[in-house]
Amino acid sequence: MTLRLPRYIERIRRWACGSEQPRAQRSIDCLFVNHSGERCGVYQFGRRLFDALATTGTTLTWHYCESGSREEFAALLGSARPRLVLFNHHPATLAWAAEERLCGDAVATYAIWHEGNEASAHGIDPAPFDFLICADPTLVTTNPRVIAAPRFIPDGPAAVRVENPIFTVGSFGFATAGKGFDRLCHVVNAQFDTARIRINIPAHDLPGMIEDSALANIISDCRKAVTKPGIGVEFTHDFFDEEGLLGFLASNDLNAFLYDDVSGRGISSCIDYALASGRTVAVSGSSMFRNLREVRPSVCVDDRSLPEIARTGPSVLAPLRQRYAPAPPGRHGTG
Repeated sequence: MTLRLPRYIERIRRWACGSEQPRAQRSIDCLFVNHSGERCGVYQFGRRLFDALATTGTTLTWHYCESGSREEFAALLGSARPRLVLFNHHPATLAWAAEERLCGDAVATYAIWHEGNEASAHGIDPAPFDFLICADPTLVTTNPRVIAAPRFIPDGPAAVRVENPIFTVGSFGFATAGKGFDRLCHVVNAQFDTARIRINIPAHDLPGMIEDSALANIISDCRKAVTKPGIGVEFTHDFFDEEGLLGFLASNDLNAFLYDDVSGRGISSCIDYALASGRTVAVSGSSMFRNLREVRPSVCVDDRSLPEIARTGPSVLAPLRQRYAPAPPGRHGTG
């Protein structure tokens, strides 16, 4: 598909790629479109992204909306009259946005590509969107309509608790398949004689996303994995706001995410919060944590044990924290 883009849209594209800062010009109204329902990782990523965009000092003026249908969006579009629209698109939450082009040719349309990956990036056609934005700093592609963007993390907690009396390993996530909570319990049980495991599994907004038996099965498998009397495992089901989630993560000595490796997936957002918490992080070799593969010494449990990763501490993650930290208002991040 060949696009005849107005000059200002092409300039925005180059700015988004980091090759050009926008020149002085009148403000361009932009509309960020999210779905409704906050108990969802895609929704939360969208809210964080909008907040980051809205406080970045550019000539783009961002407006936020939530929409559940093409008809509802059409009314919002007519009212806002933006020159650029960014959809927080995922097939499970905003499927209607990809059924056909919903904006006129004079409106540049972008979509977040949550499951973006390098294998698919080269040949993918973004239609009906003009461009796809993939928050994957490891992505390298020659596709001019796929934009690789950096990760971004929230501001960390004001204070991080000193070490717990009993070494505490934390994790969180919805009860979807492949989260590896039982594997985490197996690893802690094998590598420690005394430890506390804290796992927070909130309910999801979409009932069909998670089978009714999934949560009970996860809890059962985790409890079976713990056989030593000195190892305890605790489950909570709070849906934290951002401050609460960062507080939960900061109260653990180490946060671990041992997802199964599934091809074709995007980067997991759980690491954004784990990095922001200031605590040590451990991960599996899943490609969803590929943005941590550069960390040395490795924080992957396939390379080093949890005690080894814990002894190294969080300092090895400092370069990523600095790179992904929010830019002060009025300044562009280095990406």
